[in-house]
Amino acid sequence: MSILKNAIETRKILRTNQGLYPTFIIYEITKNCNSRCVMCNIWNKEKTTDELNYIDIKKIFSQIFFKEVKYLNLSGGEPFIKKDFYEIVKEFIITLDKLNMISVATNGFLTNKIKNDITEILKFIKEQKKNIKFSVTVSIDGPSDIHNKIRGVKTAYDAAISTFNELKKLSEQADNFTVGIETVICKYNIDNIEEIYKVHKKLTSHLNFVPAIYSSFFENQDLDFAIGKEDLPKLIKFYKHLIKETPHLAYFYENAIFFLTRYYRNFPCLGGVLTAKIDSQGNLFPCLMTKNIIATKNEDYSEKWFGEKMNQFRNKKGDICKKCLSNCDMINNYYYEFFDVSRYYATHPIISLKFLKIILKDFLKGGYYALMISK
Repeated sequence: MSILKNAIETRKILRTNQGLYPTFIIYEITKNCNSRCVMCNIWNKEKTTDELNYIDIKKIFSQIFFKEVKYLNLSGGEPFIKKDFYEIVKEFIITLDKLNMISVATNGFLTNKIKNDITEILKFIKEQKKNIKFSVTVSIDGPSDIHNKIRGVKTAYDAAISTFNELKKLSEQADNFTVGIETVICKYNIDNIEEIYKVHKKLTSHLNFVPAIYSSFFENQDLDFAIGKEDLPKLIKFYKHLIKETPHLAYFYENAIFFLTRYYRNFPCLGGVLTAKIDSQGNLFPCLMTKNIIATKNEDYSEKWFGEKMNQFRNKKGDICKKCLSNCDMINNYYYEFFDVSRYYATHPIISLKFLKIILKDFLKGGYYALMISK
């Protein structure tokens, strides 16, 4: 009933082009990066020095704007390159009262720092007696030669595997910590994608395969990494396989196939409604796909978020959404776009049954999908 109530309220708000206090925040903790990825140009820009520190973050995130935040995604650049990463996360844990989950994606280069930071974070969560899940996905795009080529660093694969193995040990000791692998699919690994999946699923069940996308966030509009039309059938075939193998992600993969065959998005996006992005300087954006700054770090986020400028953006944001395949706030879709998600699973009973089994099994141990449903 709670999910249904939220879904009705969300649909009502969407029709009026108004926003709600966001539940999902993407925070670009730093623009600096130690990768040289072929599908991203952030690393090739001048090093950023005016980024928020944990004192700034405490001030900004104490605003009423963040009172409903449940899910926090920390992105980069490379998040763990931030020297005060632990102190920053500590402030989020203290300040965000309704926070349920923190997720971070990493290239895994800084194995020791990543391990030490996460160890301290898990310790602090326990000390604070908070019910917060912490999730890390290590980017691994294939076997060593392919991964190193994509990431632009000769030691990238060895470092990523080392980090994953260390975090796997931590996950076996802490119920509130999970580690997974995210693979970005591009023209350099599409021919090996089936084999990559076979290898990765032996390492973890927490897998995510996303196509590389063009976005102002990655500053990659002029780069050549996209999968060509001749390789689209390979990706579609792979996603059809994943639908059967990973029913909990089938909703996204099914819609990804639709996007790849028709070149527009047909599933909802809650960017600018329940999802927001904040860059490393404290500027507020509706989502990853736009450079439209809504508020600066010295302005009242709520005033701007519910102001006329944002209402106009929401009225026109469908033009941006149609060209976007990002699944950055999929957890919001499952919870707040209940009608669309439930329609999909209701019309795919076999997949739905498999998903239900995963939820029940996961619920017994208080895992990720249990959190998604219960919170």
